[in-house]
Amino acid sequence: MCVLIAEHRHGGSVSYSTILYEIEESILTITLNRPDALNAFNNDMLEELLDACDRADADDDVKAIIVTGAGRAFCAGADLSSGGNTFNSDTRTITVIQCIRSYHIMSCSSKLVTSTVFVT
Repeated sequence: MCVLIAEHRHGGSVSYSTILYEIEESILTITLNRPDALNAFNNDMLEELLDACDRADADDDVKAIIVTGAGRAFCAGADLSSGGNTFNSDTRTITVIQCIRSYHIMSCSSKLVTSTVFVT
């Protein structure tokens, strides 16, 4: 899996393992990058998307954000690899606080956010 190293707004670098973060001509493209799992959404992806959106909000050079998926799927939905425990609140790794924070991705961004879904 490709890992992108990008500059973090507080200095240093951030390593993303489930998304790609690329800026070209003031447009940020965030690519969900788990093609082997059809980009199924997991806790790591949530944390990385939140960080990427925070970084984009703080970057005046970013005017718009495109969210897309690597491979043949945009996003298969929740990662169900934990089987029956996927929706068990006692074993779930995504908390209510994280779900509330994820609302930030679409509602609090100061940038235009869109997604691309291709059907072949």
